[in-house]
Amino acid sequence: MQEEQHALAGARLPSVPNLPTLTEHRRRSDLAYLTQLMRITMGSVAAAARLAGRHRTEFYRTLVRAGVNPKAFREPLG
Repeated sequence: MQEEQHALAGARLPSVPNLPTLTEHRRRSDLAYLTQLMRITMGSVAAAARLAGRHRTEFYRTLVRAGVNPKAFREPLG
């Protein structure tokens, strides 16, 4: 295994344009997932947390970290 790693260390990797880092890919994927849940539940954190299989307060903190505002998905009254 170590021999294989050493052989790859000097290998030239193919150029891949606009490939995000794994961290950025996960952030985008999480944001898309959270946004989809908020749309489906019309901004209900409790309902979205149930769908995600998470506790409501933990899920709310996840929304805050991702910058997702549940109020933006609620329909205006009237």
